[in-house]
Amino acid sequence: MSFKTITTQCSVCKKVELLQVDEELYDDYLHGQCSVQHVFKNLTPAQREFHFISKICGKCWDELFLEDDEDLSWHNNKLYYNRFINK
Repeated sequence: MSFKTITTQCSVCKKVELLQVDEELYDDYLHGQCSVQHVFKNLTPAQREFHFISKICGKCWDELFLEDDEDLSWHNNKLYYNRFINK
C-alpha cells in the first residue's frame, strides 16, 4: 500500500495541515469514481470538509458560520447542531 500526502492550507487563516491517505483511494476520488464520504470513511467529517471540500479549517469554520461557540458539538464522531437537538 502506498500513501499520498495531501497538503491543505486554510483559505481563511492560512494554517497548513498534512494528511496521508491511501494513494489508490485518492486516485479513485480524483477521477470521480466515488464520493469523498465513501472513499475516506476513516476521516472525520471535519477532515473531509477541510482537505477535500471547502479548504476551511474547523476553527475558521466555527468563527465564520456559528453564531456562538455552543452551536455545534461532536459526539461519537458526528457533528450536531445543538440549537435543534437541545430544544
